[in-house]
Amino acid sequence: VAEGVDGYIYLATAGSGISRYDGVSFEHFTNKVELGGLYFFEIAVVTDAIWFGGDDHMLEYKDGSWRNYEIEGAGEIRQILVYDADRLFCVGSNFSFFFSRANVEQEKVEIRDVKINQGI
Repeated sequence: VAEGVDGYIYLATAGSGISRYDGVSFEHFTNKVELGGLYFFEIAVVTDAIWFGGDDHMLEYKDGSWRNYEIEGAGEIRQILVYDADRLFCVGSNFSFFFSRANVEQEKVEIRDVKINQGI
Protein backbone atom coordinates (compact mmCIF):
# COMPACT_ATOMS: atom_id res chain seq x y z
CA VAL A 1 0.00 0.00 0.00
CA ALA A 2 1.33 3.44 -0.90
CA GLU A 3 0.15 6.98 -1.57
CA GLY A 4 1.00 7.95 -5.13
CA VAL A 5 2.29 11.26 -6.42
CA ASP A 6 -1.29 11.97 -7.55
CA GLY A 7 -2.68 11.65 -3.99
CA TYR A 8 -4.49 8.34 -4.57
CA ILE A 9 -3.86 5.28 -2.41
CA TYR A 10 -2.58 2.27 -4.41
CA LEU A 11 -2.81 -1.36 -3.38
CA ALA A 12 -0.77 -4.14 -4.99
CA THR A 13 -2.32 -7.60 -4.82
CA ALA A 14 -1.10 -11.14 -5.34
CA GLY A 15 -3.49 -12.18 -8.10
CA SER A 16 -6.07 -9.41 -8.38
CA GLY A 17 -4.03 -6.67 -10.06
CA ILE A 18 -3.84 -3.14 -8.67
CA SER A 19 -6.49 -1.11 -6.90
CA ARG A 20 -6.65 2.66 -6.46
CA TYR A 21 -8.61 4.50 -3.79
CA ASP A 22 -9.58 8.16 -4.19
CA GLY A 23 -11.00 8.66 -0.69
CA VAL A 24 -14.52 7.66 -1.75
CA SER A 25 -14.35 4.59 -3.98
CA PHE A 26 -11.98 2.01 -5.42
CA GLU A 27 -10.97 1.58 -9.04
CA HIS A 28 -9.57 -1.84 -9.98
CA PHE A 29 -7.00 -2.43 -12.72
CA THR A 30 -7.16 -6.07 -13.84
CA ASN A 31 -6.17 -6.07 -17.52
CA LYS A 32 -3.37 -8.68 -17.68
CA VAL A 33 -2.10 -7.38 -21.02
CA GLU A 34 -1.91 -3.75 -19.88
CA LEU A 35 -0.39 -4.59 -16.48
CA GLY A 36 1.83 -7.46 -17.62
CA GLY A 37 0.21 -9.77 -15.06
CA LEU A 38 -1.94 -9.64 -11.96
CA TYR A 39 0.60 -10.54 -9.25
CA PHE A 40 2.35 -7.60 -7.56
CA PHE A 41 4.53 -7.73 -4.46
CA GLU A 42 5.92 -4.20 -4.01
CA ILE A 43 5.03 -0.55 -4.54
CA ALA A 44 7.58 2.27 -4.64
CA VAL A 45 6.78 5.93 -5.15
CA VAL A 46 9.50 7.78 -7.04
CA THR A 47 9.29 11.54 -7.63
CA ASP A 48 7.15 11.43 -10.79
CA ALA A 49 5.92 7.82 -10.96
CA ILE A 50 4.73 4.79 -9.04
CA TRP A 51 6.58 1.50 -9.56
CA PHE A 52 5.15 -1.95 -8.94
CA GLY A 53 7.21 -5.13 -8.60
CA GLY A 54 5.59 -8.12 -10.29
CA ASP A 55 6.57 -11.62 -11.32
CA ASP A 56 9.47 -11.22 -13.80
CA HIS A 57 8.45 -7.63 -14.55
CA MET A 58 8.19 -4.10 -13.24
CA LEU A 59 5.29 -1.80 -13.92
CA GLU A 60 5.48 2.00 -14.03
CA TYR A 61 2.43 4.24 -13.65
CA LYS A 62 3.14 7.79 -14.79
CA ASP A 63 0.91 10.57 -16.11
CA GLY A 64 -2.12 8.26 -16.24
CA SER A 65 -0.39 5.54 -18.30
CA TRP A 66 0.99 2.08 -17.51
CA ARG A 67 4.35 0.93 -18.88
CA ASN A 68 5.53 -2.64 -18.41
CA TYR A 69 9.20 -3.74 -18.29
CA GLU A 70 10.08 -7.43 -18.52
CA ILE A 71 12.88 -8.51 -16.20
CA GLU A 72 13.47 -12.05 -17.41
CA GLY A 73 14.28 -14.54 -14.69
CA ALA A 74 14.07 -12.09 -11.77
CA GLY A 75 11.15 -13.92 -10.19
CA GLU A 76 8.98 -12.06 -7.70
CA ILE A 77 10.24 -8.50 -7.39
CA ARG A 78 9.72 -7.87 -3.70
CA GLN A 79 11.75 -4.73 -3.03
CA ILE A 80 12.24 -1.52 -5.03
CA LEU A 81 14.48 1.19 -3.58
CA VAL A 82 15.57 4.53 -5.01
CA TYR A 83 19.36 4.25 -5.43
CA ASP A 84 20.09 7.58 -7.10
CA ALA A 85 18.37 10.11 -9.40
CA ASP A 86 18.19 7.58 -12.26
CA ARG A 87 18.48 4.07 -10.86
CA LEU A 88 16.27 1.85 -8.78
CA PHE A 89 17.74 -1.05 -6.81
CA CYS A 90 15.40 -4.04 -7.05
CA VAL A 91 15.39 -7.37 -5.24
CA GLY A 92 13.82 -10.31 -7.02
CA SER A 93 13.41 -13.81 -5.67
CA ASN A 94 16.09 -15.04 -8.14
CA PHE A 95 18.47 -12.07 -8.39
CA SER A 96 18.89 -8.39 -7.55
CA PHE A 97 19.47 -5.66 -10.12
CA PHE A 98 19.77 -1.98 -10.81
CA PHE A 99 17.15 -0.56 -13.17
CA SER A 100 17.96 2.63 -15.08
CA ARG A 101 14.80 4.66 -15.55
CA ALA A 102 16.44 6.89 -18.18
CA ASN A 103 17.95 4.12 -20.30
CA VAL A 104 15.38 1.42 -19.48
CA GLU A 105 18.20 -1.02 -18.80
CA GLN A 106 18.89 -3.49 -16.05
CA GLU A 107 22.20 -4.52 -14.52
CA LYS A 108 22.31 -7.69 -12.44
CA VAL A 109 24.02 -7.51 -9.08
CA GLU A 110 25.66 -10.59 -7.62
CA ILE A 111 25.56 -10.78 -3.84
CA ARG A 112 27.69 -13.53 -2.34
CA ASP A 113 28.25 -15.09 1.06
CA VAL A 114 25.45 -13.25 2.82
CA LYS A 115 24.38 -14.91 6.06
CA ILE A 116 21.06 -13.85 7.46
CA ASN A 117 19.89 -14.31 11.05
CA GLN A 118 23.03 -15.97 12.35
CA GLY A 119 22.15 -15.56 16.03
CA ILE A 120 22.93 -11.88 16.41
